Amino acid sequence: MHLQKLSINNEGTKLMVLNSLKKMVNLSELELVRCDLERIPHSIFSLHNLQEIDLKDNNLKTIEEIISFQHLHRLVCLKLWYNQIAYIPIQIGTLVNLERLYLNRNKIEKIPHQLFFCRKLRFLDLSHNNLTDIPSEIGTLQSLQSLAVTANRVSQVQDKCS
Repeated sequence: MHLQKLSINNEGTKLMVLNSLKKMVNLSELELVRCDLERIPHSIFSLHNLQEIDLKDNNLKTIEEIISFQHLHRLVCLKLWYNQIAYIPIQIGTLVNLERLYLNRNKIEKIPHQLFFCRKLRFLDLSHNNLTDIPSEIGTLQSLQSLAVTANRVSQVQDKCS
């Protein structure tokens, strides 16, 4: 199958069967929006040509499976906005080619230091979460062009963020 982009917007209806995704080896973009997903579907991890994954507005509470994304060497954009994610797992640091990360409108309280291993990160959106602190290590992201932290509980920004 030569399909390059698959977009499913289920308007909140639970998407049940995703095994057929494994056969779509040429996919570069995958959108599973409003599919009432509670976990990242394992069938995604075998799609080695994926450059962009959008799991917006689902019911994701954890993204522990993100470790399996390390095999997706072409992945540059990950959209996990409008979910129920409480924390960013330390495995985020394995996504070394990631350029754009959207985690806005979740329940994240802390930015793990492993996020700063994503040296190619250009755009990071953590707006509308429960952050109270922006670590000074954010300044080590030399490629970062845009950092969005609107509508958090940030009371201080560390000195070395520039």
